[in-house]
This record gives sequence, C-alpha cells and structure tokens, in this order.
Amino acid sequence: MGYTVYGPYTWMLRRISGYAQGWWSQGPGELADTFFHEYQRKIADIKLGYMWGSQNPRFIHYPQWIADYNRARQLAATNETLINRTMFYLVEVRSRYPKNAPGWLSPGSYVTNGKLPIAMWVKGWEDPEKWKIPRIAEWIWEDQYNYETTEDVDIGIRMQRDPKTGQPLWQPVYMVATYVFGGIDVGGQIEVTNPANYSDRSELPAPVLLDTSVGDYDVSQPDHDLGVRREVFTYLGVAKKHNTPLVWGGRFGSGSPYPGIVALAQAEIFNTTSWDLWTQDWKAQLVPMTGYDQWVARMAAGIADAPATGGMVSAAAVAEIQEYLSRFDPELVGEMNQH
Repeated sequence: MGYTVYGPYTWMLRRISGYAQGWWSQGPGELADTFFHEYQRKIADIKLGYMWGSQNPRFIHYPQWIADYNRARQLAATNETLINRTMFYLVEVRSRYPKNAPGWLSPGSYVTNGKLPIAMWVKGWEDPEKWKIPRIAEWIWEDQYNYETTEDVDIGIRMQRDPKTGQPLWQPVYMVATYVFGGIDVGGQIEVTNPANYSDRSELPAPVLLDTSVGDYDVSQPDHDLGVRREVFTYLGVAKKHNTPLVWGGRFGSGSPYPGIVALAQAEIFNTTSWDLWTQDWKAQLVPMTGYDQWVARMAAGIADAPATGGMVSAAAVAEIQEYLSRFDPELVGEMNQH
C-alpha cells in the first residue's frame, strides 16, 4: 500500500526529535518542554516543498511570548483577540497524606509528574484569577482536593477490608496541583524563506567551493571545467561494444586496431535548487569532452580501483581500454569530436 523512505532527511529529523524530546529509555530530552522539534520539522518540510512543488509562499505561526503576568492582563483588557494561547506549568503531587501533615512527601507516600513540570497550553486568554483557587506566590496558584480509592500501591495504599462485611475500604488520596503562569503568545504568521527563489530555474550553476585557498580557480571568473570542480563534479563515461559479426566472424573481421566500438561521454553534475549537498536535488548533463590527455592519465591511475565496482568492471578491462585510448593524439581526438 505504501512505504517510507528512510533517508538522510528522515534520519536527521528523527535525531533532532530524539535530542529535543528524549529517547525512549533515557528520560526527557534537552528541549522536552519546547516546540523546537515541531518547528524544525515544519520548516524543513516547507522548504523541501519549495524544492519539489509550488513556489507559492508558505507561512508558519511564529510565537512571541510575554511572560509577565501583569503585562498579559493589561493586553487582555485592551485587545484580548491578540492573544493566541496562554501557557502554564503544572506540577501535581498525589499523596496518601495531606499537605503539611507529618508524613507529607515522605519516601513511598507520593508520586509526582516526573522531573519536569507539565506544560499546558490553553487557546486564547486564560486568567487564573478566575479559577477561584488560592494564589500562593507571584504568579503561582495551588489547588488542593482529594478523592477515595481502595488501593494505590504507588503511594503506599494497600487494600484493606471491613472485618465485618469483607468489602474493600475506601481510603483518601490527597491531590495538590500547582500552576505557574508561563506567558501568553501574541505572535503571528510569517513567510518561510524559499531557498529555491531563483528567477531562472533553467540555469546551470556550478558547485560553490567554500574553501578557495587551494587556488583552484579565479573566484571572479570561475571555470567549471578546471580544478576541484572538474575533479569532483565532472565524470567521463566509457562504453565499448565488440563489433565481431555473429555470422562468419572471421571473414568479416574489423580493421580497427581495437576489436570493438568505443564511445566516450563527459558529464557534469549540478544542483539548480540549493547551495548545499543536503537537498540531494542533483542533476547530470552531457557536455563537450575536454582534457582528453587528463582523462587518459586519470584512467591509468584508477586501474587499481576497479575491484571497488564489485566485479562490474575488471582491472584488465580498464587497462585494455586505457592503453587503446592512450594511443590517440589529443589534437586528433579534438578533431574527431567535431566530426
């Protein structure tokens, strides 16, 4: 029905999410109480969409937080519609003892929501003063309530039965919920920059070198067919086919010094949509063959690398074709290319 490509893009986003949110068995992440991983994924997806799809502008909500409670109330009184959401931090304690009792927070008598507070987001403006619960500090509110249970092993409440009826006895559980005002979000929509905003997408920009200290080319007039650009982004393809006839091969043998037909093609790889290697939107294009003697020299130096093809090309085959090509005068090859 479908499949998921597990490539570098997905791997990168999973690594960022794991760092931010935490891995399964290692607890919360470094940015567990933020939207960092969510914004990272949304922006990455939008930019990838620019590469492959429509160039129409895309937008994302950009948060702007006001953490001061008094400023938040003033803004709410002036124009409440500017507030997108209100944030609180919540710490809950579930205990078998009420707060301020002698056993309060004793080992084994309570549980809480872990090492980090719970982040809560409420749509629009939410004023905790309207909750009618006590404010115990600036700006912290605390709610206390209780309920009953027959057993809660996590806080040390074991099953007890009525000696007369044998029915489970209900025992109190004390809850303390502490809310800390986190702020209000008054941000808005902003456009995500398009990294592929070229006026002419049909151009063939040569790869950009970040380190030009090697003297590879003239920065003001770079040549795509010299130096590192030729070394790394230009390739020579060689194909051969034996032309011995299937019928009466001895009678109709070739008069060529090499028993076959050889074709050469030079190609360049380039990227029209991004400056970086991450996009992987690479293309290839055939170009006129240049530097014939250089290609022959590189082929000789690469004979020993033939086994790296996994048997697709043998060292003997490379040596054979290299010896044949080396016999041509480079100037003659230039004339043949114009034929």
